[in-house]
Amino acid sequence: MQGDQRFFGRSCALAPDGRVLGRLDHDREDVLRVALDLAEVARYRSFTGIWADRRPDLYARTLGPGKD
Repeated sequence: MQGDQRFFGRSCALAPDGRVLGRLDHDREDVLRVALDLAEVARYRSFTGIWADRRPDLYARTLGPGKD
């Protein structure tokens, strides 16, 4: 807990293909460091089309004016 914010932990890092690169426990504060192959990230982004179905009109109000 930090101030009045509660964090539940169990953070993890995933490779672009979904492999788990590292995990953290839920019961202690910790830092997770992983190495990412940026070329691999770029390759996956080039064919996954993650932005194709993006709908900023559905969430623009929550972000505030001028943000998408």
